[in-house]
Amino acid sequence: MSVTEQKKSDFSFDEKENLEWYRSQGAYFIAVQRINNEFMPFLKKNRAYVWGGGLHKDLQHAKDAAVVAYHQQAGDLVNGERLEIDIELLVYHPKNADIYYADEYESLAKQLDVEDPWIERLEVNAKGEIIHGNRRRRAAAIVNERALARGEAKKFPTLPIEVVQFDTEEEELRRLLLHNQTRIKTNSVRTLEGIILLEIEQQLANRRKAIAKKRERTPEEEALLNENKGVRSTQKVADAVGYGSASTFENSTNVIAAIQEVRKDDPELADEWLKVHDQKSIKTASDVLKIPQDIRKEICKRINQTQGRINVAKIANEVQAQKAKVQANQLAENGKLNLKSTIVLQKALGDKPNDNWYTPDWLVKLCLDVCGREKFDVDMFADLTKRVPAVDHITVEQDAFKTDCKFDLSQKETIVFGNILYSDQAKCFGRIDQQISSGSITEGFWIAESGAMHSKACQEVLDKHNMLVCFWRGSKEESVDKELKKSRISFVPGDYLLAYLKYGKNRKEDDNWVADVPDDLVSQELDDLRGKNDNNRFNSIIIYYGKNKESFYRVFNEYGRVSYSHQDLVAIASQDMALPEWVEGVASYMGRELAIAPNEQDLYDVLVDEKIVFDTAETPEFAKALAIAYCLQFAQSNPF
Repeated sequence: MSVTEQKKSDFSFDEKENLEWYRSQGAYFIAVQRINNEFMPFLKKNRAYVWGGGLHKDLQHAKDAAVVAYHQQAGDLVNGERLEIDIELLVYHPKNADIYYADEYESLAKQLDVEDPWIERLEVNAKGEIIHGNRRRRAAAIVNERALARGEAKKFPTLPIEVVQFDTEEEELRRLLLHNQTRIKTNSVRTLEGIILLEIEQQLANRRKAIAKKRERTPEEEALLNENKGVRSTQKVADAVGYGSASTFENSTNVIAAIQEVRKDDPELADEWLKVHDQKSIKTASDVLKIPQDIRKEICKRINQTQGRINVAKIANEVQAQKAKVQANQLAENGKLNLKSTIVLQKALGDKPNDNWYTPDWLVKLCLDVCGREKFDVDMFADLTKRVPAVDHITVEQDAFKTDCKFDLSQKETIVFGNILYSDQAKCFGRIDQQISSGSITEGFWIAESGAMHSKACQEVLDKHNMLVCFWRGSKEESVDKELKKSRISFVPGDYLLAYLKYGKNRKEDDNWVADVPDDLVSQELDDLRGKNDNNRFNSIIIYYGKNKESFYRVFNEYGRVSYSHQDLVAIASQDMALPEWVEGVASYMGRELAIAPNEQDLYDVLVDEKIVFDTAETPEFAKALAIAYCLQFAQSNPF
């Protein structure tokens, strides 16, 4: 009979006790009383109180405590006994609830909700806790609730059980896990099972310590003492649950503990994070631990929506950047955008401190002198302060490396400037190559440290686009400014770099160094550091691409050796001679007939007296220069 079918007059108790749940079993009265918003379980025998369980916040926990107390007091569950028991006097095993909390019961409930249902016997310990059959108990309870809702009697007022007694808690936990071996398990289930196994291993470790102190041991004790000797408990558990790596298991336990903790206050975050752990990877879920708590929910949602490879740090940077941009825009609108706000924004955007060495103004001016401009069209790796005079600035906020970041092709000429980023030179040169090849750049100047010349990416771009390079060594003229005399260029440290040097450089584990930057930080505080930090430790190169090579040579040759390509050297040499006039690819020179013609390889053939002497010239100009060179001192032999 259900609680609703029973009458309170059937029992002897104080009407004022405000009972929330109760059961009568022979001489025993098992009940839960509500006290304000909490629940107190208690047990009476022959109308006398024999047990009280304190206050519980959850009704189910209070009921379970009362039922367990009853079975322990009454001793009604005897090892090996098979019987039918009131379904309300069976308790879900707490470890089972911890591990398999996400189980699905509806399909089994449908199978049981029939005219003549049958249910397999449950396995129960002496406290009434279900070792095997927790899912059946839940499904039967669902069927009962639906029957009562239809005005019918419960289909499962009792359940068949077999009582099993265990000598140790270790044996009971092993039995619980054994009955769940055939399940399809998520990462979280495997980890929660591993936590139980780790408890078992700790119990075994305590037993081994006790055995080790004995002078005489049984063969069973010797076997236990030497079992898996030298193997870490976490490694043994990791192998048992299928992880293999102890570190993977440990990472997973850390994540599960964090999810269980956050579930108290933010169930939505807990669900999203658990989905990352179970459906993406443990490594990805563990990486979420490294990001600020206030954006974890957004990060987890984005991860769960992402297909393919996942970079948690990158996603976090994007979210933080978006958040920082919104905050910065709000501050700017209110006239409150200060130096710290800008620094926070740069960090959120993923800007690297060492990328904030700025090109000095005088060097920018020399580049502008080459092309006869007052400003460039694009500063392609610009800092947020946009120091370089240019029409457009591609800052870290716009991200010069995005594939959809194109320069304005509507102009006849697009002259660009770029300070090659220290953090990723190869990526910068790749972007330069892409923009030149697409026709977005007609002329460009790039500043880099000379070590870039040893980079394959740099060498390929220089050769492919026939670029000039000035190896800076400083002017020898006495009349020039002292900065122009230096053998190494002194780059200017930006505020973000200086703030990092002051507040973040020596931090190892905690990367949130901007938290230490004072809200009222002013430039003057960083200016004190500026003179002590000028980047003149590296030799520098100035790279040029475009049509004004002679102008570049004229401006920069005073400050360093300008390196020409083979093609340029041939072309320059030919300009010092009395050159022939070419008409539709044909010319006469030194009594010979010269010609150039495109071939099937999209290159140019060079012909002298109607004979091909060279067939891989890359440009018409180079082909003409080679034709002239063949007419000189070496006659028809190849001078190259």
